[in-house]
Parts: sequence; C-alpha cells; structure tokens
Amino acid sequence: METPVPHLIDTHRVVLYDNLGAGKMNPEYFDFQRYSTLEGYAYDLLAILEELRIESCVFVGHSVSAVIGAIASISRPDLFSKIVLISASPRYLNDVDYYEGFEQKDLDQLFHAMQSYYKAWCSGFTPLAVGGDMESVAVQEFSLTP
Repeated sequence: METPVPHLIDTHRVVLYDNLGAGKMNPEYFDFQRYSTLEGYAYDLLAILEELRIESCVFVGHSVSAVIGAIASISRPDLFSKIVLISASPRYLNDVDYYEGFEQKDLDQLFHAMQSYYKAWCSGFTPLAVGGDMESVAVQEFSLTP
C-alpha cells in the first residue's frame, strides 16, 4: 500500500515523528513513569507542536497514535482543527462492558513470550504487524523497538 505522504508534501506542511520507544532510541531518554500512560505521549505531541510553532493542525493518527492524538486534542483543542483517527481503539483489554480487545491471560502470555524469547517473537510477529518480510526496512526498524 502506498503512503499518502508524498501526495501531501507539495500542498501541506507534513510533520512525521515516532513515539518515544518506537524504533532506534537512546534508552536513557525513556521515562517509565511518564510513559506508563498515553498522556505522556500526548504531552510529547503537544511539545512538538509548540516547538514547531504549529498553531493549528490536522492530526492523522493510526492505532494507539490515534488515541494519543485524541488525548492531546482534549488538552489543547486550540491546536487541532481536525483529527483523523484510523483504526483507533479506546481500549486494548476486554472488560465486563467492552469486548474488542484481548483477554488478560492472552496478554500475559504475549508479554511472557516477549520477555523470554524476544528475538523469536519479533521474527514471527513483526512481519504480521508491519506487513512485509524480515528483510524489509520497515520490519528491521520495528524489530529495533525496545
């Protein structure tokens, strides 16, 4: 699938960024307390907008980034003229009144596999998540995520 970004750069200012913890990063910058909730990532988004002096934007976010954008837009609605949420999920864990996520036991098994056999887990999961084979640049970059 072709990304729409090349079609937008001629007519729009496009800012792309990775959430801290995705891709290559210095582990010393990762603050476990700050990033234990999505609000920490939303504060990062707001800081980027402020640093770049963006007074109003159309935010496009996919998956968890869509939720991060929604949180940021609630904190500072003046910075967002529109938000486009692609495959956003309000929650990733099933509950009594919500069933679109995962069961806790399934997540526990996933976390155990990630901790115990990270490289094996990565080689099986990454191509599915990113779409591609293990040799593609996108899969290689995703595999570097701590």
